[in-house]
Amino acid sequence: MGLDCDSSWQGLLTGRGAARWLEQDFPDLSNSCGASVPWKSENAGRLVPFARRAAAEAILQSGLTSTLLQPACCVIGTSKIDMPFFDSFARSDGTSTGDMSLMDVVSPASAATAVAKDWGCEGGTLCPVAACATGLVSILRGADLIRSGTCSTAIVGSSDAALHRGLLASYRRLGVHARPDDDPATACRPFDRDRTGFVVGEGAACLVLEEWEQAQSRGAPILAEFLSGRIGSDPTGLTRVDSGGEVLVHIVSQLLNEWNLTPNDISCVSLHGTATRLNDEAEAIALMKLFGERSSLLPAFGIKGAIGHLMGAAGSVETAASVLCLQHQTVLPTCNHREPDQKLAVSLSPEPRQTPLTRILKLSLGFGGHIAAALIQTPSFSSTREMGQWQSRGLSLY
Repeated sequence: MGLDCDSSWQGLLTGRGAARWLEQDFPDLSNSCGASVPWKSENAGRLVPFARRAAAEAILQSGLTSTLLQPACCVIGTSKIDMPFFDSFARSDGTSTGDMSLMDVVSPASAATAVAKDWGCEGGTLCPVAACATGLVSILRGADLIRSGTCSTAIVGSSDAALHRGLLASYRRLGVHARPDDDPATACRPFDRDRTGFVVGEGAACLVLEEWEQAQSRGAPILAEFLSGRIGSDPTGLTRVDSGGEVLVHIVSQLLNEWNLTPNDISCVSLHGTATRLNDEAEAIALMKLFGERSSLLPAFGIKGAIGHLMGAAGSVETAASVLCLQHQTVLPTCNHREPDQKLAVSLSPEPRQTPLTRILKLSLGFGGHIAAALIQTPSFSSTREMGQWQSRGLSLY
């Protein structure tokens, strides 16, 4: 959709699909929107440059100083190594990888360590790996580090480069890829009656999480408040999911109870929405159990129809999109949702909708049963709650 926040947001608002037939025309990431960062994108594959580019934009927007960045933690996950880059490295004599060593190429943590090095973060570097839930799990892990007192600031997100022959073939074999004879731009149809699977995308998103009082004291440009999240595991199978949605219902119910909220306190749901038959159905059934008759009226959206399934990067990109929805008080369109599945009572629209938004529930479901859910809200809301003698406040997010 774009190489920065604004162009990506504007592209998502159009409701169009960005998928196309795969060619070797990947964008040059060397232009860094004013950041003095040595990108070396021509010698670093795509996984690492994606993360460095996204982190630079988030950090510059946040206004963090080097003094605050030094003790910050960096939590940037991925679902796998940069396999296209690994193939290229394996065919070469090792001289075409710039300053990246073999360890950088084969380590999933290469993006996290590169971002930490770029900005001098010394608080700790982590790389969660949780399949398609990786992005949201990485954000939850960063929040945990702040709440535990490990740091007061965390650079969080995920990056993924999955356009690789072997990976694409495996998704076909697993039966989760869209029909190969469809128009790529309309092939991924979340929650549509004629959904057949996803198309594969690449990209990254990074966000800055900061302890609330610190962010307020320095006048940070807070876009949203991150309340908290939960993770869970669905043991049903690699690509099969609990058809009754019970695991997801349990996780979300726990999350709402933690903040003394009810389903009526949610104003929008950011869906996982892979456009596979089973995943969309299980996710919709869970929402129907959680929200009852309101599920058919509660605004919801999914962006995989527009940008494809970004695998390990999906959760962070979709969370970033959710933050923008709160900022602009707009529910994004669900691209290619043209023929609603009447069995799935989910309120989606192919057009953007302007409506008051206070609190968004974000869902992520990954291969192998990884599940995550999180709550974010507009920064004007008070979310203080009692925990014994402690006061727990949400975290600022931008």
